[in-house]
Amino acid sequence: MAAKNFDEFALRLRETDNVAVVKRLLKAGVELANGSLRVTAARNIRPATKLPSPEIADGEPVRKYGQVIGFANGRIAPGDHVHTA
Repeated sequence: MAAKNFDEFALRLRETDNVAVVKRLLKAGVELANGSLRVTAARNIRPATKLPSPEIADGEPVRKYGQVIGFANGRIAPGDHVHTA
């Protein structure tokens, strides 16, 4: 299956963000691409939730709106669902 356009499914609010906001249901296994950015959803991810890209290491800041909104409690792989930050 060909990769879908990242911008159709998710919105990165600032260039420095390491999470994007999912705009519509992203089903497990769907690959999103935008230039060198490629991420495959590890599970179904609902709209208005966060999708990490790239990987966020344990303890690393989670950035949204160009601001730190929390810290990773364990490794968060690209395509996982970020649900508490």
